[in-house]
Amino acid sequence: GGKVTVRLVNFTNAKVAFEVIGVTGDRLLTGQLDSPDRATSVLEMLPTPSNLVLYRADRGFLLARPTVTPQGDLELVLTATDNIDHDVNYVNVTEQGEVYLY
Repeated sequence: GGKVTVRLVNFTNAKVAFEVIGVTGDRLLTGQLDSPDRATSVLEMLPTPSNLVLYRADRGFLLARPTVTPQGDLELVLTATDNIDHDVNYVNVTEQGEVYLY
């Protein structure tokens, strides 16, 4: 398998818990926009395939927008949404680097 670096950026203004299954333990992003270093987490050299679980600590809905940075990293920008159809709690990165949001 390959490796991927995932950058999580939390703009929800709520705490977001996340875990890369079998790689990291449960971790927390504060989401406080006045301290941007605490609202970002970089997960370097994750094995592919990887499965990432995330949820807002207040159980609100989470919108995740994936982009690829100029360095080739996967960036997931997390924002709040009121629409359950847009709620994302599971991210799958395949061995080929494809990204699926559930």
